[in-house]
Amino acid sequence: MPGCRPLQAGSALWFDARSGPELLRCAAHDGTVASPLGNDAVSDRDEVQVARWSAIKGRVGASLRELRQGDACGSGSTRSQARLAGELEELGYHVTQSMVSRYEQGLLDAPLTLERMVGWALCCEALSSHAFRDLLALAGYYLPWNQADLVAFDDLLRSYRRLSLADQIVVRGRLLWHILGIEASDPRDGVGESG
Repeated sequence: MPGCRPLQAGSALWFDARSGPELLRCAAHDGTVASPLGNDAVSDRDEVQVARWSAIKGRVGASLRELRQGDACGSGSTRSQARLAGELEELGYHVTQSMVSRYEQGLLDAPLTLERMVGWALCCEALSSHAFRDLLALAGYYLPWNQADLVAFDDLLRSYRRLSLADQIVVRGRLLWHILGIEASDPRDGVGESG
């Protein structure tokens, strides 16, 4: 989508669909896309991101809490904040149990990155294609999947949940990179093809 700023490590609100398979696209609430920014506009972009995060952090936190607690699907499978923090650590994100709690309450001012939001969702038993699409839409991302794609994602999640815990960890990492449109080329990173 022309005009979107490429997603960079630590960026919270920008994604360039041209950098990978067109899975995610950024969009403003008024339907326009973010305009490209030069180096002199970094502070403006930061202010916009902080203002945007301030407006949505409570709703995003509540949505993430529902996913973690299993409320969205009535699974009754509550994942503790500590376990979620550990699973995010396995994905390579330093998130403490305290941070999980504060994000869920909408108390942290630091924007939750797209990568962490997707990783968080993938760690939750209550994740479904519709809950995933709704969470991303809440954060300003468009998931251009049709009904068949949503059904296929739900089938994948059911298959994934039947795997052993060790296999789930590997698949979760690969799925995270695939959804973000990142191609792993180094087999040592845990998500690329080995041998």
